[in-house]
Formats: sequence, C-alpha cells, structure tokens
Amino acid sequence: MIREPKAGGAITNIIHSVTWDFGDLPTPKIPLCRLVPFCRVRQFQTSSIQTEALKKSFETQCYMEHASAFHVSPFDENGEPMFVKQEDKDKWDTLWRMESNVFDAEMLKEPAYKELANRMFSTWDGNHRVITWTKVSMSPEKTNRKAWHPRVRCVIIVPPVHVYKAIEVAMHNLNASLHATVQYDWIQYAERCRQVLSTPLNAYKAMIGDDVYEEFEKSHLKAPPNKVWYNENMTADAASYILSYAEVTAAKELQPDVEAEEEKRLGKALTTKQKKDMWDAKVKEVCATWQHVVFKYSTIVNPQLGPEFLETVRELHDQLAKIKKSK
Repeated sequence: MIREPKAGGAITNIIHSVTWDFGDLPTPKIPLCRLVPFCRVRQFQTSSIQTEALKKSFETQCYMEHASAFHVSPFDENGEPMFVKQEDKDKWDTLWRMESNVFDAEMLKEPAYKELANRMFSTWDGNHRVITWTKVSMSPEKTNRKAWHPRVRCVIIVPPVHVYKAIEVAMHNLNASLHATVQYDWIQYAERCRQVLSTPLNAYKAMIGDDVYEEFEKSHLKAPPNKVWYNENMTADAASYILSYAEVTAAKELQPDVEAEEEKRLGKALTTKQKKDMWDAKVKEVCATWQHVVFKYSTIVNPQLGPEFLETVRELHDQLAKIKKSK
C-alpha cells in the first residue's frame, strides 16, 4: 500500500505518486468524523477571522460538493495504521456513529475498498475545515441533522515515513498555489522556517532529487559558520530552495522555452555553461523572497532560545488578534 514518491518532480507529481490508486474505481468519499486533525503541515489558527468565516459558511450552507478535496492518510505521524477506537465512537453523536457503520459496510463489499474499513485518517490538508466543521456538526442545533454529517471528497495518500518532510513541503506549496481557505499569517511563516531549518537536508532528498541534494551537500562544506542553520547540512540557501520548491519546479518546466528565446536573440546556440548560469540566476531570483523570510524569522525560530519561545510568541500573536477583533 505504501508508495514511494518520484524524486525531483513537480509538486502535483510528488503528491500524485503517493496517492492510493483504486484502479478504475473512484476514491470513495469519507465521513467527516473519520478525519483526524494532523497539524503537521500547519498549526490551527483559533483566532483567525477566516476560520470564523469557515464556521459560518458551514453552519448556513452545510457541505458544498465543489469544496476542495481533503488530503488524508490512513497512517499516523509514525507511519502506523490508524483504526477506529471506542474512544472515537464515544465522541461521536448518533448520526456520526450510524454514518461510520454504513461506510464500513460499503467498504467491505468492494475488494478494492476493504482496507478503508474501520480506518481513521490523518488530515494532511484541510485541518481547519475538519476541526471547525466537526464542532458545528455536533452542536445542539445540528446534531440530529444529516446534512451536517457529510461524507467529504478526499485524496488518500500513503507516503512512507522517510518522505514525510517532502510531502509536508508539497502540501504547503499546494496550499499556496490553490490559495488556502485560511491564509498564512506571519507566525505560520515563522513556523514553516523552523520546520525546514531544524530538519536535516537528507529528509528532502526524495523531493529535490540527487543532483540538487549533492550540490547543497558540497556547498554547506564551504559555508562559513554564520551561514549554517541548526544542523550540519542545512544552510539558508538550501532552506530557501526547499521553501520555494513549487516556484522552482514551475520555472524548470519553462526553462527550455527561455533558453530557446535567448538563443533566438543571440542568433547562436547557448553553451552548457551559459545554460547553467541562466538557470542558477533564475533559481536565485525565485528563491529571493523565501530567503528574505528565512533571514527575517531566524531570530524568532532560533532553537537556542528554548522550545517555549515560539509558543510564547504565538500566544502573544493570538492575544493581539483578539484585541484587534474586539475594537
């Protein structure tokens, strides 16, 4: 069931390569109650105005079929399979328990689906909707109304644990490209930097590919001490590349056209060195924004300040948001 991703591909290809394939059958919709918040990609924004808007929308319109699909996995953060437990059932209202039972019965009837029976699913993308909508569904006004106990469209992914970090980055970039329902704020940019900078470079090897990985491996050996971040082989340049990966891969797809235009302008073929110089300049341009973010938030996410520091900053951020909202 576990699927290895393709290295160095576009963001959509990476996610697609670890997506559960049901052959000619469609991916079944899953009861919302079977989705578990999995805030590995993004922390939940409790005080966000957009989160409130998400809540109001579901309260008044229930589930909309055209809503973005959730990205979920039947495995937890350690790669262990997740099953429905009695403690899960105890949290559900009567309608959720009925919907869960019907779902399992349907899954067991179809051989291609049977492994989905009795499984819970960690939510890689869509946590704000899972948390907000589940609360609404079990509110006194909605607990007995089937329209607020939906099955939702999902993309089921089954990545091996060793590529979780790469999938994490892919999900962030997917959020950015699709304009996530709940937009990033500065504290989440800081958290993104912390996640990448505090992770060994080899955790992203499956995503960026062997050639790029080896380049960064060589460059970190030459980097002065103040250019090395958090561990022995994650530099600011490498982190910026990883954080900008969606834009880099998009630029790579267009690079042959750019080279052709330049050759047409010059009236001659570009040398291998000229092509490399053009590409290096493009990567530098694409990564410039995230490199600025990396340097900007480096003090906030510095692990030498202790594990409580970022949480303290986050609490201050939430308190300021509440003050602004009350005015």
